[in-house]
Amino acid sequence: MDVRVENGVALCPSCSKIHNYKEVHYVGGINDRGHWQIKCAGCATEFLVRVKNPMESHREFAIVASFDDEIDEDLPDLPFPDHSVRHTFPENDYAPDFDYEGVSLYVCEHTGDGLELAALKALTAEFKRISNQQMIAHNFLLAHRTSSQHSIVHIDVPCTCGHNHKATFYMDLKLGIDEQPTPTDYLLADITGTGLVDRLTGVHSKSDAMAFLAKLLARWHLLHDRVLIVSPFVGYSQLSAEKRYEIWTWLLEHLSPDRAVLVTRPATFTEFKTLEGDFAPPYELLRMFGMENKLISANNKLHKSHAKFYAGIGSEGVEVLSGSANLVPGPSLENLSFGRFTPAKWQSNYESKLGIELNRPGFAGGSNF
Repeated sequence: MDVRVENGVALCPSCSKIHNYKEVHYVGGINDRGHWQIKCAGCATEFLVRVKNPMESHREFAIVASFDDEIDEDLPDLPFPDHSVRHTFPENDYAPDFDYEGVSLYVCEHTGDGLELAALKALTAEFKRISNQQMIAHNFLLAHRTSSQHSIVHIDVPCTCGHNHKATFYMDLKLGIDEQPTPTDYLLADITGTGLVDRLTGVHSKSDAMAFLAKLLARWHLLHDRVLIVSPFVGYSQLSAEKRYEIWTWLLEHLSPDRAVLVTRPATFTEFKTLEGDFAPPYELLRMFGMENKLISANNKLHKSHAKFYAGIGSEGVEVLSGSANLVPGPSLENLSFGRFTPAKWQSNYESKLGIELNRPGFAGGSNF
């Protein structure tokens, strides 16, 4: 029997504290109607929430009692939430992809040929064997009740230069999901024998600059501990609201709220929060139910600065892409520069001069990466 899970949010009727849960639905089967008696984790007020399949549905809070409507005729005299919602939105906007057909970030340092499609073909050729090994690992982790964040694959990439190239692919490893991945579900994090400094430093179109950034973000989410985006603008005011929202969506889909920090002008944050229509749900409604993007609500503001740079920050080194381009596609040319720094040099040349406290969601501490 197919099972569908809907996300639910109920706000305490006294203090509006958010209570998240997952309601289980049996598609084509029998779904019990029931209630939970909840004691608010904030103010201790007790209230009731209607829920299907109360025994099977999941919650992130403790309950006082669970009721099946066909068995328990009398419910306690308690209030219901003034505001609640069920939805199928993902837990966050992070949904990265890798454009293997687009402009290549990884080019052979000997021939200048792009290697990304060749790497994907090599992965595809070995994918049946890789999938079998991944399934073995998947079953092992389930059996031992442990987990792993990523599935990582290293594979040789052929090239006319005659030198050895090795590609590193990865994807999030989600246990308990039967859907089989495809080769393009894997993100490319590195190919050896490629020179990123020579490839990136120079003049590129706005669109190519954004494509390079997307591929660097895929790289940094695996190879570095933190990701930092510093840009005073996202899009520009002459674009339609829908087009500006598309650019924001592109950016947020490439940033994990658990790993990234977004720093921009207060006016840029405000502009995003006012974008709504058929293409975007109202930000304030999402915020009320705790469903807003946490990179936005962290509200890391950039004051008195037009600096534009993007960094993958690790304990052994930092990679930085900087230049004149704002986060907007287009054919006009912009200057880019790429460099690598020691953590100490990064601290002195960049982080210490930002003059802000970095409120990264899920990351305890101020600006100490």
